[in-house]
Amino acid sequence: MSTQARPLAVLHVDLERGWRGGQQQVAYLVEQLAALGVENRLAVRAGEPLARLARERGWPVVGVRSLWSAVRLAGLARRESIAIVHAHSARAQNLGLLVRLLAPRVRLVVARRVDFHRSPGLLSRWKYSTALVDRWIAISERVRDVLIEDGVAPERTALVYSGVDTERYRRPPDPAAAARTRRTLGIEPEAFLVGTVGALVEHKDQATLIRAAALASGRVPNLRVVIAGEGPLRLELERLIARLGLGGRVKLLGHHGALGELYPVLDLFAMPSRMEGLGTSVIDAMAVGLPVVVTAAGGLPELVQHERNGLVVPPEHPEALAEALCRMAEAAELRRRCGAANREDAERFSARATAEATLQVYRGLLPGV
Repeated sequence: MSTQARPLAVLHVDLERGWRGGQQQVAYLVEQLAALGVENRLAVRAGEPLARLARERGWPVVGVRSLWSAVRLAGLARRESIAIVHAHSARAQNLGLLVRLLAPRVRLVVARRVDFHRSPGLLSRWKYSTALVDRWIAISERVRDVLIEDGVAPERTALVYSGVDTERYRRPPDPAAAARTRRTLGIEPEAFLVGTVGALVEHKDQATLIRAAALASGRVPNLRVVIAGEGPLRLELERLIARLGLGGRVKLLGHHGALGELYPVLDLFAMPSRMEGLGTSVIDAMAVGLPVVVTAAGGLPELVQHERNGLVVPPEHPEALAEALCRMAEAAELRRRCGAANREDAERFSARATAEATLQVYRGLLPGV
């Protein structure tokens, strides 16, 4: 009598507060892995958006309050035959290491989404060199390079690009809906609309985009910029907009819950980051078929090749970014060509492709699975 093998069971750990790109990636991954036959459980902070989403979708979720939760999670791993603990942030890695010590049969995978170096302390050095981490998943070649520079053995790394829900942007364009969205945003129909999406934090560097808009506005009078995202730099950016006389030309939208409606009304997407692990908001723009302008920061050049599917400029260089904005505004054929290339390229970065590559990483740690 044959017996069917038990599905692979994975415990995903995310201890971040709020909702940013990392939490969206966890949600995409859990959804797509489930479709591939993986049994997923989540360990997240109680009351956070990811915990609420998990309960809404019926995903098994465990509330985590402190590192002491490792004892409970190790017991869960033993009882439910968890094979993989997947830590999705540096804080989650701390908890994952404790679970790995208490339940040695599990394998620990750590996702690294940022391209800045580790802190110099002894504990940090140990966390990056310990064999308790069975595999590091880097979301770009640049992030992988940083991991190796920080002491991770190359053979313990794997490259898995982040992915987005490309299906949501395959709907035919709706000009009437786009016009309504522009009216809601207070954007004129004839405006050349540039958008960016990201938390208002230092490394996203929306200030450089604002300065570039000021420089470009004389050459492109109908240039308008919308910045979606929230964060600690909001007041500073508001003051910069006022100081440069850009009120009405540059709008801070705050947290925008309907990005699927925002992207299609843009003429151009810009990512001005000075550091960027990969840039999933750029992939969203690519899936829509938008031309893009990005900085040569982190993993962004792995998404955008200069002159083929967008323009690449140096980070922290408002003059170069302004020239790129002007060039895109003035060259309809360049925009068309870049947008068409992006729509095709985006399929390489689907959430399904990310889940399939991640599953291969898991299986590589579990011979016979």
